[in-house]
Order: sequence, then C-alpha cells, then structure tokens
Amino acid sequence: MIAFLCVPLRSLCALCGYKKGRTAKIAKQAQRLRKGKPLQLHTKTTRDSQTSLRLNYSAPINLQKELRMLKIAATLVLLFCLTSVVSSQSKNRWLNGTWEGTGYQTDNNETWTMQLTVRNNRYKIEYPSLKCGGRWIPLSIDGSRARFIERITFGLEECVDHGNVVIERLSGRQIAYRFSNRGTRTVTASAILNKKTSGINSRKK
Repeated sequence: MIAFLCVPLRSLCALCGYKKGRTAKIAKQAQRLRKGKPLQLHTKTTRDSQTSLRLNYSAPINLQKELRMLKIAATLVLLFCLTSVVSSQSKNRWLNGTWEGTGYQTDNNETWTMQLTVRNNRYKIEYPSLKCGGRWIPLSIDGSRARFIERITFGLEECVDHGNVVIERLSGRQIAYRFSNRGTRTVTASAILNKKTSGINSRKK
C-alpha cells in the first residue's frame, strides 16, 4: 500500500493519459508552485514572425485543472489500496479466537481433544490429551475455507508432522476440521470445533 502512496507525479500523469512532454511541463510547474515561485507563462510568436510575443494567460488555469485531475487520480489509487488491504484482512478474520473440540481418528477409532488459537495471523495448535502441538502454516485463506501445513514442534512421538489441514467455516461459532497425511488426500481425522473464550482441548494422528 505504501508503494501506491508514493506514486510520483509523473506516474500519475501517465495514468491520466498525458504525453511525456506534457507530463514534464506539469511536473515542473507544480514544483515551482510548491516552492512559492511564479508560474512560467508560455509564449508564442505570431505567424508573420513579428518581434511581438503573445502571452498565453490561460496556462495557470489549465495547470490548476490538470493538478486537480492528478489529485483525483491519486485519491482513487489510495482508495483502491485501502479497499484491497481491508479485503485481505477480512478474509481470515473469521478464524480469530480460540477454537475447541474433540477429534476423531478413522484409522484407529480413537478420539482426542484439540485447541486452535488464532491471533495476529498466527495459528497455534495444541492436542493436550496427546501432549503434542505446534503451529499451522497457511497455504490459502478465503472467506469460508482455509488450508494449512501442520508443523509439530513438541510431542513428535505422538503426532505426525507435516500433515495437511483443511478448515471450513460452518457458522460464526463453529468450524469443521479435516486432516490428511502428507502426500495424500485421504482424510484420516476430523472434528467440529466451537469458538470459545477459554479452555483446552486436543487430537491424535
């Protein structure tokens, strides 16, 4: 976003369709205005090459109009930037908070508790009953679905590392969790997690 805010005057002129030569003139006149210097009025000679010069007094007015157009273009770029940032932040906002539930593992019919904590774009996962946990690395997130790689940082003897996790939004208070081993799409564990303000829960692989 900062890059858009720093768009130079000449780039904005290009966006407005001004030619290179005209862009340079506008930039030069704008610089003079910022320094408090008088504008340089354009001059033309008459067709019969007489020594008298005709001043183009419309130059300041035209320059003001062009500068106004550039300000409008800059404002539109800024609004587009802000909209993109807000949209990006809102995509994963639905995951913020603490989520708890009981997972079910299909290959051994076992259950385990799990807790997911999402704060400041960090995804902390814990399986207290298995004494293992770690973090989720996001691969993709939209308004209702998220994909992660799970990295186990403690309790590796109990939990499988580098698993695939898919989270789907069911409601504002409930999400669905699916786990598959690395390199496969076969779901080996699943859970329904409820949004909580405190508490602990987990899972086994």
